[in-house]
Amino acid sequence: KDCHEAKFKYNIKTNTPLYVDFDGVGVYPPVLVYCDMQSYTHVGITNIPPNRPVIVPASVNGKQIIYNIELAIIQTLIDGSIFCSQ
Repeated sequence: KDCHEAKFKYNIKTNTPLYVDFDGVGVYPPVLVYCDMQSYTHVGITNIPPNRPVIVPASVNGKQIIYNIELAIIQTLIDGSIFCSQ
């Protein structure tokens, strides 16, 4: 489902790229994300990097941030999360 589940259900404790399936057996395929397992002991952090460096959170030079993962898949992660930030 996400990096938090990988950390506590599957005991993955190191920071690592990982394929996760946000909707389980739903319509979306697993996607490659970066899992931060070490910044906080109580949570695994799922990081979806943009396809280019980001300088400001909302846009880059007035252009929308583009991700390599479909926005609908990202929305599935957001919907299933207690906390989310960009």
